[in-house]
Amino acid sequence: MTAAQRVELYTAPFCANCDRARKLLERAGVAFAEIDLSRDTERCCELEALTGGRSTPQIVIDDRPIGGYAELAALDRAGGLQALARPAPHGVGGSTDGAAPAVAHDPAMNGVVA
Repeated sequence: MTAAQRVELYTAPFCANCDRARKLLERAGVAFAEIDLSRDTERCCELEALTGGRSTPQIVIDDRPIGGYAELAALDRAGGLQALARPAPHGVGGSTDGAAPAVAHDPAMNGVVA
């Protein structure tokens, strides 16, 4: 996996495993778009077509379903989330390699912001 991969987290309100998945991605420094299925019913149908179900959370990396929280945690234990972490922007945190700027999760924007 590379840092340029797109990570999407499909969530629903009052979902404890959604909260766990969000916190795990944030702790790992992975930029992701969060899609709240209670606010976006079209995406709910897309998720069902992609994964065969509507359960949350669902993590999708580059249009490839990974699974739910348990699968995300297993990917983290195997070191897979490290490969998805975004480096800090040039001049922040000592990064001088010109890597892509870090991207932060913004749940109010239902996605990511630079």
